[in-house]
Amino acid sequence: SAGLAVQFTNQRLSNDAVSLEKQQILLQAKFAQVSHDFALLVENEPKKALQAIMGIVQLQKEKSQLEKTLGAKFGEKESNDLENATKTLLENEFSDLDSRTLTEGQLILLNDAKNAFTKQDYQTALEKVWELSN
Repeated sequence: SAGLAVQFTNQRLSNDAVSLEKQQILLQAKFAQVSHDFALLVENEPKKALQAIMGIVQLQKEKSQLEKTLGAKFGEKESNDLENATKTLLENEFSDLDSRTLTEGQLILLNDAKNAFTKQDYQTALEKVWELSN
């Protein structure tokens, strides 16, 4: 019957909302831990931080996607901490890469990374540095 269908739909929407809320809580906790750990890595072991980049980029994409779905931002402090650590890592990597002899392809990637950095598109800059380093 129509009443049963409406009840089923309402229950499903309620379950979806609870599922999104759980997803947000789990992702927020994960994001906070990763932000903290990444900041420590940048400070203490920059080369290991570079290796961790792609996982962080993926986590940022998941967070962005969930924020779009929920229509709300979360983890602002962690985002700022992560952004500051990312900027520091990129500045260190640029300094290191500028002192090396690079191929033409690597120079293009470095230039692309620096341009993204200037535009505060740190995710793209990280991806370019990662690509250049591998």
